[in-house]
Parts: sequence; C-alpha cells; structure tokens
Amino acid sequence: LYMPGDDSENILKNIDPALGVVKSANYKLCLVDKSYRVHGLQEQLGHLVEKEAILRGAEYLCATISPDNEHSIKNALALGFEYRKTTEKYGLIRNLYVKKLEQ
Repeated sequence: LYMPGDDSENILKNIDPALGVVKSANYKLCLVDKSYRVHGLQEQLGHLVEKEAILRGAEYLCATISPDNEHSIKNALALGFEYRKTTEKYGLIRNLYVKKLEQ
C-alpha cells in the first residue's frame, strides 16, 4: 500500500484529473510464489490492503496492471476494481484500475 505524496505517483489523477485532489492509495504490487497460487492469497491480501487504505483515510484505491497479466486483472476485478484506461505509466503500458472505498 502506498499513499502518494506527489503527482507522479497519483494514479487517480492519471485516471481523472478532477479526482486528483481526493485522497487515494495505490495497491503497488502483489506477488505469490507459484507453489502457493490457486489458494486465494492475492485476493485475501487485497482485502487487507483495502482495510488499511480505509484506516489511512483513502477514498479510492488505485492499481496499475500489465494488459498481459490476465491473472492480476481477474483478481482486481474480483476485488471490485474498475478498469478505467490503458496508458503509459512508469515507462510501461499499463491498465489503470480504481475502486471507490466504502468508509
């Protein structure tokens, strides 16, 4: 979980500049070793990250995912993230996702 302190890391501002002033958090990276996959660990971690973001006052949780990473895309959608657009971010082509958090 990363709470952006500047515009370069503010994924929400990349998605919708009007929302760039709203407090958001970035779900940065989740890796599960191959021997532990298919046990729902990435989804469980996603729920924990969301709870922590709410505790820190975030109104939105954002993520970037490679368009080629079908597994992570499925997990993000299962967690309630919505696809917003594909763009260049961090020098790579990334899908941008956002989830409005329930306070």
